[in-house]
Amino acid sequence: MVGTIGVFDAVGLTDPALYLSCASYITPEGSYITAGTLPKGAAEWKGMARQVIEGVLRPRWLGGVPRKLGAVTALEPSDLWKISELVANVSIKPIVDSVHSFDREGVMGAYERLMTKRAVGKVVVRVADEYARGNK
Repeated sequence: MVGTIGVFDAVGLTDPALYLSCASYITPEGSYITAGTLPKGAAEWKGMARQVIEGVLRPRWLGGVPRKLGAVTALEPSDLWKISELVANVSIKPIVDSVHSFDREGVMGAYERLMTKRAVGKVVVRVADEYARGNK
């Protein structure tokens, strides 16, 4: 079977739609991992509760999601290094929708792209380009 072995949702989406449909794009042995803070407001709590019910409490034979669900609420510095190594080795591939500069025009463009709710992947604002190149 060709497919993705896992999804790491770095935003911590509380809308359960992405997880509930993950069986169509994650291999059977794969996992869906979400990261982020606790939900804010009733709608976000409801979405998170549905993810837990469908992914953990509801058996697969009763229609539960047949993929592992994991959550991360805090990362240790060593975890961040491991993730950066995985990206560098192309073991995981971040999906980037667009990259914007760290000026008023760039930041506003990034915000506008996010607000369309049509971004596919992460909307990046490049903050420290000079530091990455070693110029400072």
